[in-house]
Parts: sequence; structure tokens; C-alpha cells
Amino acid sequence: MNIPRYVEADNDEIAQDVDAHLYGGIPKSNIDELLVLNKSVPEVINSSFEVLREGYLKLNKSMEQLMEEVINAPQVLAKNDELRKIAESFVAKYWHILRQVNLDSDLTSLMSEMLSEIKEEVSSIEFVDAYSAYQIVAEIWKDSLTKDSELIAASDFYTIGRKREPNMVTKRSGKNKRREQDGWIGMLVPNELIAKRLFASEQEEIEALKNKAQEIESELSELVEAAKVEDSEEYEALYESLKKNEDDEPQDAFEAKTIKAELKRAEKGTPEFEWLKRVEKLLADKSSTNKSIKEKEKQLKEAVESKIENLTNEEIDMLVFEKWFAGTVDALVGLVEKPLRAELSTIALLEKRYAQTFNEIDAQVSELEKAFEALASELVVVVQITMGQSPLGSNYTENPSDYILVQGNADMKNGKVFPRIWTTQVTKTAEPDDIILSVRAPVGDVGKTDYNVVLGRGVAGIKGNEFIYQLLSKMKSNSYWGKYSTGSTFDSINSNDLKEANICIPSTNEQVQIGSFFRNLDQTIAFQQRKLEKMKAMKSAYLSEMFPAEGERKPKRCFPGFTDDWEQCELGDVVRTSSFKLYLSEASGSGKYPVIQQGDNPILGFSNNKPFERFEDVVLFGDHTLSLYKPAHPFLVATDGLKILSIDGFDNNFLYSLLEKYMPES
Repeated sequence: MNIPRYVEADNDEIAQDVDAHLYGGIPKSNIDELLVLNKSVPEVINSSFEVLREGYLKLNKSMEQLMEEVINAPQVLAKNDELRKIAESFVAKYWHILRQVNLDSDLTSLMSEMLSEIKEEVSSIEFVDAYSAYQIVAEIWKDSLTKDSELIAASDFYTIGRKREPNMVTKRSGKNKRREQDGWIGMLVPNELIAKRLFASEQEEIEALKNKAQEIESELSELVEAAKVEDSEEYEALYESLKKNEDDEPQDAFEAKTIKAELKRAEKGTPEFEWLKRVEKLLADKSSTNKSIKEKEKQLKEAVESKIENLTNEEIDMLVFEKWFAGTVDALVGLVEKPLRAELSTIALLEKRYAQTFNEIDAQVSELEKAFEALASELVVVVQITMGQSPLGSNYTENPSDYILVQGNADMKNGKVFPRIWTTQVTKTAEPDDIILSVRAPVGDVGKTDYNVVLGRGVAGIKGNEFIYQLLSKMKSNSYWGKYSTGSTFDSINSNDLKEANICIPSTNEQVQIGSFFRNLDQTIAFQQRKLEKMKAMKSAYLSEMFPAEGERKPKRCFPGFTDDWEQCELGDVVRTSSFKLYLSEASGSGKYPVIQQGDNPILGFSNNKPFERFEDVVLFGDHTLSLYKPAHPFLVATDGLKILSIDGFDNNFLYSLLEKYMPES
């Protein structure tokens, strides 16, 4: 085992601070180390913190406000303007050059020239990463300029701009696999850009038809769900018209032929006739809309293919410039903010890390534990179920200002909605404190929302009390929903499954007791987890402060009466590895001595073979998993990758901490 390899390992994580965990505040030394912020916007940083006590600061504004002040600081805006001028000049220069290349041009040298120039120009601006600018331009060459410059050199810019070539596609597979032409594509100008910029109204018309088709499909889906609910008007009128599988189980669509047959049988003016007529119209509208979409898409495709050969010089300029350089200037200017945002993220991390002291968390845990007996809220069982409906994919965004979209269990963490994706389209919704249930694989995951959210097709929103939430959690743990596997690809449940779920409901008073008990228990578990995380962070801080820093002979923190310098030595020179061969053993379910393996679950089993007796003096080290284990009894080992370490004259508790201090993460 190469001990020095581990001792010398570096850890880039910001060191934990014991006093900050105990008494709160952000270490001033951590803020002082933020070089980019302190040199770029010193007045903003100085005004954003108050002294909490000597050596520790408190942020006096929200992170959002701090971010806004930094990004809009005059110094930052001036750098933005400076880099924008460089970027615009660079793009204009090479836009002209690239359009003029010919067979005498050295394209490799031209690429190198562009990469070197942008790197050199950007290097003049402090804290802007020139290599990132290099990468932005390199990506343009990779994505388009390498091929396009060769095409232009072999012809000329405007001639090649009007050239098109067959769009060859692969059809079928296996022995029947073949290549055939599917229309035409521009050799230099992409068809998609032509459609986007020159046929915008046609694209908008197609998009409107697709939205209409989605609305029709959503309405049909709702009617399908309603038709599965017994004793409803929809069930009486439409159930027989649902498609069925071989076991006569209803599927998720209507059978058009059956709808027509049922209409002939139904009496005009009756609710049954009206429901059937409504479905018939929706199916007809769906068919005609989809047909219109195909026709419009075909017309647009043909128009674009024809336009390629008739593009004007001005149109070629506009489209190729967008292909090569759209977003390039903004991407380069964004490099000014990149290091600032990285250091702002560090401030956010530090603020969150030290927001609560250990004693505050401990006090909250104590309050919750005492509250187990104080069950106080009035709860009733009222369950209103809203099945989700997915918005159009084109309306998904990453903008937190839009509506939070919950699609499935990936959007829930620790029993709460965790915003991950957003949408501009509102379909079905849930309100704060509503229960969210996953209705697609994995079925039955349950959480609550603290926000107004849009419900995707993979979830349902349930208005119910704490008892219902705990009951749904128990149903999940008992695999209740497993019997409702209705999808051939993945499990799913519908509103009918939910509404017909067999549950036992106690009296309102007992609901209060049960629901409140488990709510408080959940809160206690959550705070105990936070307490555990805080304890781990404090341990990391103590390991950092109670061992000398690199180049030092004394630790930052020590016990009273210990002031001598520590002796410096190579750990690999003093550590002793005991032979494991005599103590290798297979494990079984019974035996007197534990058999130890590497990893997070060290006890593999037990054995009655002769053990290693001097367990008090050693620490076990897993050379492959980088795990440590301090045995409490005589033991045996399961593999040769487990090293038995000791140092003469060292307490094994200290040896364990020493190894833990210098243990790399991987």
C-alpha cells in the first residue's frame, strides 16, 4: 500500500470551520479568498457583509440581490462592453475573410489564426478565461466551419449557398435495410434555418395545428378516464366504445367503429347520444387536424427545398451568419460573468452551510420530539384527485420564473417537490400542501408540494389530509400498486385505480392522532438527518483544524497544555502492516468472530477460525474501496485487499483519525 500517495492527496473542497458550525457566521478568511469578486467589485462585497464577531461575517442581503448588484456593477458592465467590442470586431473580420476563401487559402492556418487571435484578445481582460474563448471558436469550426470553408473554397460563397444535394436516409433494418432519397437539403444553408427565417408564418400555422391536435388528444384522454369510472354518465355512454385488450380490459383510446355503431343505436337527445356525438366529433377533428399537419409539413418541406436554389445574396448572408455566429458574441461576453458567478456560488454554499448552528438544529430536534404528544390540528378525509396532463414539449423551459412542472418521481426528493423543469403552458394544477402521487413507473411514490405546480401525465394531485399522505406512503411500501400494472412498457395507474383503491378509514379523531404522529416523526427524522450532516461537517472541520496544515508543525486547535511542535515524518516509514494470510476466512451466518470485508458494510459474516487478537492496536484499511474500520473484537478478514495497519506507540483512535484526515475521496 502506498501510504504517501494518500497522505499527499489534495482536496479542493472548502474546509469546514468548527467555530462557524458552533456559533454561526461565514469565516472571513473564506470571503477574503474570493479573488475575482474582491478585485472586481470590492465595494459590493464590503457592503454586503456585517461583522458577526471577530473573524466571522453575516450576509446582510439575499443572494438574489447580491447577484444582481455584482452583475450590474459598473466595473462588470464596462468589462462586458470591452469584450463585446472585441467579439463583434473579431466576428466581423472573419465573417468577411471566410466568405472569400478559395483553393489557394490555407484553411488549417486560418483556423489556427482565429483560435490564436481570440485567445490573445481575450487575455487582455482580467479574470476572463482565454481558453474558454478559444473553445467557443473551436466549437464553431468543429460544428460547421471545417466543412463549410472547404465547400466555399471549391466554389464560391454565393454559388455554394444555392446548391442542394439529395437527402439520403436509411429505411428498414436487417436484410431489408436500404438508403434512399428523401427530398433535398442545402449544402451550405440548413433547411431548418430557411424554414425558420423565410417561412415563419407557415411554421406558426403548423405549430398552431399541433397545439390544436394536442388539445383534442387531451380532451379525448379525459373522456377515456371518465368512461372508466363506474356509475358516471360517461361510463354508461362510452365504456363499450373503449378499445379492449385480449382480456377485455379497457385501454386508453376509443374505437371509432364502435362509436359509429353505438350512435346508430342511441336515441337522439339522450345524454348517451350527446356523449357519443362529442367523441365522434373529437375523433373526426383529430383525424382532419393530423391530416392538415401532414399536408402543411409536406408543402413547407417542398417550398424550402425549392427556395434553396433561389436564395438571394442577402438571404444567404443572413442565414449563414446565423449558422456560424449566432450567439457567439453573447457567449464570449458571458465569460466576464462566469468567474463571478462561480464565486457567488461559493458564497451561497457558505451561507447555507453555516445558516444554522449545531445548537439551533439540536434545539429544533428537541422541540419536535416533545411535540410528539401534542397533536393539535383538525383533519378530515376529503380526497379530490386531479390526474396530470403533460404540456407540449415545446413549452418546457429552464426558467424558474415560469410554472413549475412535476412529471414524476424525479421531481420529488425526500417527500417534497423539487423544482427541476418549468413550463409556460398550464394544464392540470396542484396547490401548496397538495399530495403528489406518481402514477407511472415507479408507481406510488408520494410527496407534497410547497408550490403551485403544473401536473404532468406521470403524476396525480390529491387534496387530502396528513392521514391520507401517510396512508399512501404505507401503500407504496406495501407494494399495493403493483397489481395495477397496465402498461406493456412500464407500470401505470389511472384515476379509476386511484378512486377505487381499497383503504380503511378510522374516525376523524383517530386520523388526527395518526396523521399528526407521523408528520412529527417525519419532521424529526428530517431534522435528525440535518443534525447528522452538521455533525459530519463539524468532524471534517475538526480533522482540518486539529492536524497541522501543510508546512506547519502545530495545529490550529489543540487541547490545553499541549503546545509542543509535532514531529514530522513519513507515514509510510512508520506504519506497520500485519500479515493477513493467517486470518483469511470464509464467512457464514454463525461463528464467534466477525469476518471483515471492505466497504460500508464491513461485517460479512462470522467464523470460528483463529482470529487476529490484537484488535485494540490496529485499523483496517480497504485498499480498493478506501474504507477504514476500527475493530472492536478479535476478527478475521475476507479478502487480501484489507490491510491490517498499526504504528508502534500510536493510539489506534488517533491512527484512525490520522488516516481519515488524509483519505482521498476517490
